[in-house]
Formats: sequence, C-alpha cells, structure tokens
Amino acid sequence: MGAKDLLELLREDAAVTQPLAFSPPSAVELMPFARLDGGALDGWLEQIGARPSGENGDDYLTAQAKRLDLPTRMAKADLHKMKPHHKALELPGTGGQLAHHVVTTQEGIYFQDVFTVACRDWRDFTLATLVAVELGLAGQPPVVIDPELSRMRSRGEQFDYVLGVAQEKGGLYEEADLKRFFPRAKVVLV
Repeated sequence: MGAKDLLELLREDAAVTQPLAFSPPSAVELMPFARLDGGALDGWLEQIGARPSGENGDDYLTAQAKRLDLPTRMAKADLHKMKPHHKALELPGTGGQLAHHVVTTQEGIYFQDVFTVACRDWRDFTLATLVAVELGLAGQPPVVIDPELSRMRSRGEQFDYVLGVAQEKGGLYEEADLKRFFPRAKVVLV
C-alpha cells in the first residue's frame, strides 16, 4: 500500500464523523490526492507522527495556515466578547482562525451554533474544516465556499458580527461594503 492509498483510507474513515471536510463535495474534490506527488505525501505522513503531543490547537492551526499561505498575524485580541445567541460570519481569507480563537477563549460559544465561515477557495475551506476537527465538531461544520459573499447576502441571513482581516493586512473587503451588505452587523476587521 502506498501513501496515496493510505491517505484515501484515512479520508474515508474521517468522513464518517467529518463529512464536509472529508467527503465530496469538499476540499478532496478541489485538490484530489491523485494529483499529489507521492514523495510529498510520504513526507507529510512522516510529519504527522512527529507532531508534538503537547502542541495546542492554536499552534497547530497557525502552522497549517502558513502551509496553506493564509494570513496568521491578526489582532485576535481585538475581537469582541460574544454571547451564545449571537450569529457571526467569518469572511473569506482566514479559514476559520477567528472563529477558533473566539470559541477557545470565550465561554459558552460553540462553533456550530454561532459561526458561519465563508471561504474563497480550497485553502480556506481546508483550514476551516481542520478548525471544525480541532474543535471536536462531528457532522456538518458551518463552512461554505462563497468568495464573493453572494450566498450569504442572498440568503438574507442576519448576522450580529462580521469578522475578517483588515484590508491593510491583506483583507478582501472594505468596511463600507460590508456594512452595506450586512447593515445590522457589527463589522470587526482585525
């Protein structure tokens, strides 16, 4: 059995509890294992075993964000205190890192109850589904590929918060546009 076969078996097993992350339509279709270099997969599998057992989730997700070329230097401390009844949209470009921070630092906030993470591509999507796995979410995580936010706007869903990266740090949206798209939401760009 080669690395691609092993990875496919691991993906099938993981799809039982994390269907969005590991079964179609997902990042697997957007970046199928069959197109990956076998040597790269061997190296990746070796690194999994070398992951320090004491590594915390934030460090792990930051390392994955760097590998996926997503921003990692965000002023997460500037995020507002949320309540369990709030609804928050995380903008494309961060892969769920802001949601992870809020869920792990604020009591009573649950990823699946509070957040919707919009993604622009397979990289965002992959990290957001890893956030769901890291937070122990079983079932469908609230993650959608919606780079232009067209689905979020057309659904008419009301958000209390819209979170993302500020434009000067590589964010994709101007605050004025976000306030127009989501007039009831507090826009927080870090």
